[in-house]
Amino acid sequence: MYKELNYCWASAEGGLPQRLNTLQRSGQLQIKSKERGADREQWFLTASDCDYLVFIEHISESAWIESLAAKDMEKLQFFYNLLFCDGSE
Repeated sequence: MYKELNYCWASAEGGLPQRLNTLQRSGQLQIKSKERGADREQWFLTASDCDYLVFIEHISESAWIESLAAKDMEKLQFFYNLLFCDGSE
């Protein structure tokens, strides 16, 4: 079962930021940097030797993930599964 990367969850204190920190503590990804501006947050991270950018845009109330490698949907799907899999499925 897939969850949706939506703005409400992504911007919540217990949402995306907490999940990324949990995955980093467990060694499943490495947060290389985080930038926060007045209207946007972004994380540059690595998971399974692939680099990703994760964005939260507050003005448009949107959130999305981009792969920094060639536009490879398999790698992006892997990260999406990692982000939303809690190990109980």
